[in-house]
Amino acid sequence: AVTCPEKCDCYLTTVNCKGRNLTSIPKDIPISTKILYLGFNLLTSIEDKSFEKLTNLTELYLNNNHICKVANGAFYGLSSLKILSFTTNKLTSLSAKVLEDVSLLKELFLTNNDLVEIPNFASVTMKGLVQLNLNNNKL
Repeated sequence: AVTCPEKCDCYLTTVNCKGRNLTSIPKDIPISTKILYLGFNLLTSIEDKSFEKLTNLTELYLNNNHICKVANGAFYGLSSLKILSFTTNKLTSLSAKVLEDVSLLKELFLTNNDLVEIPNFASVTMKGLVQLNLNNNKL
């Protein structure tokens, strides 16, 4: 049987860890996971290779945390990711390098952060990006 992280609810290929006061990303997220909700927690940073085993993940929601730091290799392994939400966090900058591992990304939400500059997306291959939301930043 597939195990579900202790503070999360799992249903088929969706893992919901919303609003569980998490300060770190659970280690035992099933590799079959396609949708991962980590919103409304106490995350402050996304470390290198935080999701490396989740190659099937298509949607990652990190909204409503306190994230101010994202390591360059944070999304290493997320080769199937289509939707990434950082809405309502504390990001002041985001290196385009962070996005090198998510070349199939279609939607990127950076709404409601403290970004002072737009990441240099021209330096990464993201041919499929159709939605980029930068509303309510310090640009």
